[in-house]
Amino acid sequence: MVLANFPFSDEFWWLKPEQQTDDKKKKDKLKKEIFGKEGYKDPFGRFGRGTPFKAPPAGYGDYAFILHVLASLNDQGRAGIVCPQGVLFRGQPEVEEETGEFDDDGNQIVKRRKADDEHLIRKALLQSRLIDAVISLPLNVFYGAGVPACLLILRKQRPPERHDKVLLVYAARHYRELSNQNELRPQDVMRILVHVQAYGEAARVPDLVAQHSGRIREQINAREHDQVERLEAEYADVAARLAKLETEVAEKRAGLEKLTPKNARDKAAAATAKLENQRDKAAAKIAERDGKIAEARRRADDDRRDVEKESRELGELYGDPDELLKHARVVGLDEIEENEFNLNIPRYVDTFEPEPRVSVKDALKALGDAQKKLGAAETDLSNILKGIGYAT
Repeated sequence: MVLANFPFSDEFWWLKPEQQTDDKKKKDKLKKEIFGKEGYKDPFGRFGRGTPFKAPPAGYGDYAFILHVLASLNDQGRAGIVCPQGVLFRGQPEVEEETGEFDDDGNQIVKRRKADDEHLIRKALLQSRLIDAVISLPLNVFYGAGVPACLLILRKQRPPERHDKVLLVYAARHYRELSNQNELRPQDVMRILVHVQAYGEAARVPDLVAQHSGRIREQINAREHDQVERLEAEYADVAARLAKLETEVAEKRAGLEKLTPKNARDKAAAATAKLENQRDKAAAKIAERDGKIAEARRRADDDRRDVEKESRELGELYGDPDELLKHARVVGLDEIEENEFNLNIPRYVDTFEPEPRVSVKDALKALGDAQKKLGAAETDLSNILKGIGYAT
């Protein structure tokens, strides 16, 4: 099993490391040499002349990487490749275009435009039954990649029942939004795994949910235990110091009551106050530790509840075929062919987000509030115009 994520912006995949240059003229010359009239010849036999796959275009390295991974698999191999979603639909099929000119008989002259190489590569992958599933991922889950991403699952030996099908999963709705980068939570990963492993078979879902939810709960428990242990170890010296200071403060206070000379009593009181200040600082650090531990436990509790909620939702989802169509769908190759081998997930899965329902009462209230604000704004504007000498 291969898991791969490549640079989305690799525009010069065809240049060897020693050929890399910023000189545009040199690049153009190399491009003409490498992509000659006969086409690109890959020295490793992964794509181009002599293979079932066209060479990827010079300006996009996506399919070069995908085909490289495919060539690296053995006969039982599988690969999960993170790609920009453009690989699902970039490239046009062969089309006939009207030229605006007419022949001697008055018929429109039609020009046939060849299919783009990326379209032909995707078509060949599908017709070779190598694409097992496509998963659309949330935005901004990969650092530095602002483009929408997907997970392309390739599999050389697919079960016979899947041979003429592709699973399409729309998983872009479920994630944790963070300030710099979004995150797939354990329950979001579980949702994707259940879709992929069930492959449309509702009867398999209960066992899959039980298996994955149990494993994820174990991970959450282990993470909580590790975080608490780490915090306790991090603050262990402070805790020992606090215990020592509390003992010393108690001893000083007990001795303070026995002192009768004023000078000695004042000196002992000052020393006691100093120790108490140190004790309070150490106690504040321990309170900080306890707050972090409480937060770690709270997050773990929330994650456990979310896993339970996700488990119930998955069960309900596979009991409602119409609702399932908004999340995942197994599509036949005949339908994909009708769509000109375009794998853009919204063509097959209902990704539309309906507007939230509003009651008539709430709508009328919102309308009334808006009309009041409009009236107040008109009054303010009228007063301003009067103030600067314009009569209304």
